Amino acid sequence: MVNVAISRKRLAAAVAGVAAAVMLAVVPAYAFYYVHGNAYDAGSGVNGAVEVVVTIDGSAQGKSSWTQLVCVPASESTPAAAVEQAIVSSNSQNGVAAIHNYDYQSVKDYVANGKWTCTVYSAADRKAGTHTAQDGSGKVVSDLAGAELQRFDQVVLTAS
Repeated sequence: MVNVAISRKRLAAAVAGVAAAVMLAVVPAYAFYYVHGNAYDAGSGVNGAVEVVVTIDGSAQGKSSWTQLVCVPASESTPAAAVEQAIVSSNSQNGVAAIHNYDYQSVKDYVANGKWTCTVYSAADRKAGTHTAQDGSGKVVSDLAGAELQRFDQVVLTAS
């Protein structure tokens, strides 16, 4: 008859494997809860992140225009934080430089030299199905650190 008793080393290895598998499932779930909160959104007074859309329109200065989604800390959800978190990457698309050029700078540094107007469009004012254009006029903001953003608000920086 074959001895089917499991050794202590195999038992410890099995327990460690099961514990590792459980941790791989639990840690990302807890991290998602921690960032998004119990109601899957974050207010300005709690831990988490607020998703903000940042649009840079440099066409008046002969520069490119683009839009990106950035996450800012919920406790600092201001246009200043959104502009600091957004980046301008290298736009080189030629040859080997396209895959080896990782240069970038923050939008804050990008707009430092020049005249830019900041307009904030509230996500709550958008009508359903019109997410590609603004409904009505936004609020022109002169103090970027003084305005508070809500989830999915759009910050538009326009060159003059």
